[in-house]
Amino acid sequence: RHRFFFYFIGSQSQPWLDNAAVVTNVYNFPQNRGLAVGLSKAFNGLGASVFGLMYTGAFAPSAVGYLLFLTIIPTCIALAPALPEALHPLPLPPQPCQRRPGRIETAGCHVAY
Repeated sequence: RHRFFFYFIGSQSQPWLDNAAVVTNVYNFPQNRGLAVGLSKAFNGLGASVFGLMYTGAFAPSAVGYLLFLTIIPTCIALAPALPEALHPLPLPPQPCQRRPGRIETAGCHVAY
């Protein structure tokens, strides 16, 4: 009965992390967008195969235990880098936003492409 719930919760973390990684890489590497997206997607597929091997090696008879593992570990890994910033945020000096063509802007600051 609980398998569907664990599967649903476990499947929600990866698409959001993948989307954030792709958008950040496209923004950070504007001259090599294709390579940045290609490498991001390649490592995404590699990660899926690693998790498949983890299931085969450690959780093979218990799908529920593996799905519980998938709900907890990726979430902790995703939130761990945010913890130091949440505890000790660095003050950023105010900087004026620069208008760039081709970007959606809100109050003069770009928010997306």
